[in-house]
Amino acid sequence: MLTTTLLLGVTLWSWLVQSVHGGAGNKWTYVDNTLGPENWYTVFPFCGGQQQSPIEVISELVVPGHDLVDFNLSELNNTKGVTMIIANVGGHTVQVALGGKPIYITGGGLGGRFRVEQFHFHWGNKNERGSEHAIDGLFYPMEMHIVLYNDMHPNFTSAVHETKGLAVLAFFFKVGQVNKGMFKILRHFSSIKFSGANKPIVAFPIAALLPKKINSWFRYDGSLTTPPCSESVRWTLFKDEISISHSQMKAFRKLLRNIQGQQNMILVDNYRPLQELNKRKVYTNLKFQSVGNKNSNQLE
Repeated sequence: MLTTTLLLGVTLWSWLVQSVHGGAGNKWTYVDNTLGPENWYTVFPFCGGQQQSPIEVISELVVPGHDLVDFNLSELNNTKGVTMIIANVGGHTVQVALGGKPIYITGGGLGGRFRVEQFHFHWGNKNERGSEHAIDGLFYPMEMHIVLYNDMHPNFTSAVHETKGLAVLAFFFKVGQVNKGMFKILRHFSSIKFSGANKPIVAFPIAALLPKKINSWFRYDGSLTTPPCSESVRWTLFKDEISISHSQMKAFRKLLRNIQGQQNMILVDNYRPLQELNKRKVYTNLKFQSVGNKNSNQLE
């Protein structure tokens, strides 16, 4: 029963990122001139808003955030009662959807308790690009988003268009040492090579993918980076990078955008261009981080 429910969740998310508010048959892409990011707003009006994501963070313009207390990320170690399905969602991304026993994130100045809905990745065809956000002009080869919704709402769908209804924890990858935790995902790539493919997998701790300690991060209010681009997201961009090997990155670049039987099109460069910051501010936790606090932002 849990597997069936989670499969429905994957299908719902696929529908959401392809056709919410666009009507039946409307889709979007990263590569097509008429359906690409520069024209998303013609079908999805929120994509033309003033608080869109991603953005470039310019360090000298960042200000201290007085309410940015430590995160409690301990539940990212949980696997008991948790179910997972990995999917190639619409040829847009690799996503792992969660079901079963909820995993919650608290703290971090999010203003409530947030439940993990899914996590997914954005990556480039070359190591010089791939991340959606940039830090002082620097892009990373891959960015992971852990997508959360405020549990004051009954489910993700009802939270999508609510002010601060969603939160995303974003992590940047750098090419270097092998990431052993990443094999828990990569071992299933042969099953999700084509768009629309999905597979139930044994639940593993999300924390296995992340840095052991998290020291600093940026915060701003923005939007989903895919249609419908609703401006309901409180973003956290972690400065502590995650290592991944060149061969592991190559595995992502072998996935395909198309369904089986069609001409092969590799799934790469699945990131939205940078958006204007406009009147928003970007905050940091750095000057308000607890010193010597063993509970601060630790996963162990």
